[in-house]
Parts: sequence; structure tokens; C-alpha cells
Amino acid sequence: MGRPVILLAAGLGGAKRGFGELKIPRFAANCFVELGALDKGSERAVIRDWIKKEGGAKGDPAAWIDAIAQETHGWPQHIQSYANLAADQLKTFGRIMESDQLNAVLEAGRESRKEYYKERVDGFFGDEIQCLVNSIPDNPSGPPASRIDIMSSLTKKYGDREAKDLFDRFIRKGILEKSGAGLVVPIPSMHAWMKDEYSREKIEFPREQQISRGLHERSSGLER
Repeated sequence: MGRPVILLAAGLGGAKRGFGELKIPRFAANCFVELGALDKGSERAVIRDWIKKEGGAKGDPAAWIDAIAQETHGWPQHIQSYANLAADQLKTFGRIMESDQLNAVLEAGRESRKEYYKERVDGFFGDEIQCLVNSIPDNPSGPPASRIDIMSSLTKKYGDREAKDLFDRFIRKGILEKSGAGLVVPIPSMHAWMKDEYSREKIEFPREQQISRGLHERSSGLER
């Protein structure tokens, strides 16, 4: 091009490996930045700016900031979503911070958060997510899951080749990422949502599978 060029690139867990496949195995010092959750101070500052500068809120926004921060967990996507909803709510209802308006913001934010999680797991069958969920800790704040435990669970259910493909797709979609010596769901609230949404009791089999399972169980009982 005849002039200096700066390339800015962003991606999920597999982005760095993608550069490796393009024969770019490493980056210059300070040129690779792992993005994650904001610290508490930054989180509150961003929410405050949205409420005061964009929403034009009248009065002290501390209560709204506290409530929204309890829901966003420092995650930029959630902060932007909740804070944008808060700003729109304030502009629509006279910029006055009332508890009813805050409750509406929180409810809309939770629905937006669920849609975001559903989009992240789109492309996977429920049993595939369930298999992953059963191999990671119940508590999002717990230690990372080991790759061996996750692969063992996937391999037992789907076989070697399909298990490897599933594992790679979980990484590419940002559902799993490396943390220390193990792997985590990068968004703690998404970890909790997956555990709740895909717990064994909540996965319902299609009716024909239920009938088939019932016949099989009765048949097994007769054999015994």
C-alpha cells in the first residue's frame, strides 16, 4: 500500500488460533489484549454516564447504578444493554428516576440477557449443551473445569470425532475459553443460566422418544 498499516482485530476464544493458521504465530509486546469483565469502578462509571449523560436523569442515580450493576456482573455486553434501556426509559418518562421505571429496566434487561445467551448457544442441540453443563462446576465462581473432564463427558456420549468437533465449536462460539490450566464459561451469569436452563430435569424429550423410553423400561421390567 506504500504506507504504514495498523490492523485492529477482535474475536472470541479461537481468534488467536486463527491467526496462527494464517502463519502469524505471535504478536508484538503489548499488542495482544485479553478483554474481559470491567472492574467495579469502571462498570459503575459507564452506567452512570449512560443514565446521566444519555438519559438526562434528574437527581442522584446511585440506586439505579447499584441495581443495574447487580445484574451486569461487569460484562460489557450487559452493561451496554441495561444502561441503554435505562437511558431510553428515562427519556420516555420525563427523566425522573422512579422505582417502577427501574423495575421495568431490570425486567427488560433480563430478557435481553437471555436472548443474548440463546444466541450464543444457537447451533447446538439441547443434549449437547446439557452434556457440557454436566461436566463443569455448578458454581460460576468455582475453579475452572479441566479439559479432560469435558472431553471425557463429550466422548462418552458422542464418540471421539464428534466430541472433538463439539469441543472446538464451543471454543469458537465463545461458550468456553481458557482460564489458567482449565476452561470456563467466560460470562458467570451465562454459566448460571446454562446450568439452570439445561439441567437434566429441564430437558424434555419429544413425545415419540418418551413413548419409546416407556416401552423400553416396561420391556426391561418384564425381562427382569
